[in-house]
Amino acid sequence: MLPFHGSNEPADCSDAPIELAPDVWWVGRRLPDDRFQCHAYYLRNGNNGVLIDPGSPLTIETTLAKVARIDDLSAIRYLVCHHCDPDIAAALPMLSERLSRPDIQVVTEWRAGDGASAPLRPPF
Repeated sequence: MLPFHGSNEPADCSDAPIELAPDVWWVGRRLPDDRFQCHAYYLRNGNNGVLIDPGSPLTIETTLAKVARIDDLSAIRYLVCHHCDPDIAAALPMLSERLSRPDIQVVTEWRAGDGASAPLRPPF
């Protein structure tokens, strides 16, 4: 694991995922001067991987590249979005094109259905 320094940022926010605990990784991307930072996490769980708060179109490619360094993208079974704000969930339409697993599921809070602005193709 990488140490944190005085600014509360990891010492290395590069393209490398940061292991926080066994099989728990920070896979986000810090956007300089952006007040709304999404912190994406990946939980490696065999063939039932969990991507938490995948992010926006501005960050998703970095997030997926980091996950791919940990696990095959086909291991992602659950996409957890704590809420439907753009910094958390705007990449879902892109993920519906990139992830082809038929049993993938989006897990979110009950109001997110009202906030979805872009249709997702099945299996989402």
